Amino acid sequence: MALRHLLAAALLLAPLAAQAAEPDAAAKTKAIVAAFMKAKPDDGKLSKADRESNTKAFAELDALLDAEHFTSVSIQPRADKFSPEQLTRFKSRFWQVVQLMAYPNSGDFFREAKLTFEKPKQKGEVWAAPIKAFLPAEDLETVIELHWRQGPKGLKVVDVLFDGDSLVRDYQNQFSRIVDKSGPDGLIKAIEEKYAELSGNKDKK
Repeated sequence: MALRHLLAAALLLAPLAAQAAEPDAAAKTKAIVAAFMKAKPDDGKLSKADRESNTKAFAELDALLDAEHFTSVSIQPRADKFSPEQLTRFKSRFWQVVQLMAYPNSGDFFREAKLTFEKPKQKGEVWAAPIKAFLPAEDLETVIELHWRQGPKGLKVVDVLFDGDSLVRDYQNQFSRIVDKSGPDGLIKAIEEKYAELSGNKDKK
């Protein structure tokens, strides 16, 4: 009898738990967009206040994006070709490139766009939070869909869709082509070069 009651309680609580994640996904979607909007490209002319704002924004974004998932899944189709050391180096440098390039570029985009936040919807293990973005200067509308997944540290973004196209899948396709042509070292070299370009230190490896 006790087991029956326990199972019944679990069945009742399951939909409540799912419902509880929805407002959290909605709130976090607005929070991550706000963090992106604080990030500005570093052209070497940022003020001290801008640099401090970037540091804070990057920390906020790192807390909301699942870096381990992005860096692991992006290379997953060719991961067996990497040594443990190569994988570690790739994942670390790749995320630094994401920080230096995607964070500020996304900030520029969100600052220019008129945004409409739509209600998140559960899709399997993720909460999909669509954002309609209209760019007046280009008379262009696009839909960005953040995929939030519950983990040990709460909801984190595990993929971003642009008009239905997966960012993670795009990374997989790009990286697989490079590995197939130039091997793991070729991909790492390309990532290192991009990092050097973005960081302003072309000698740093």
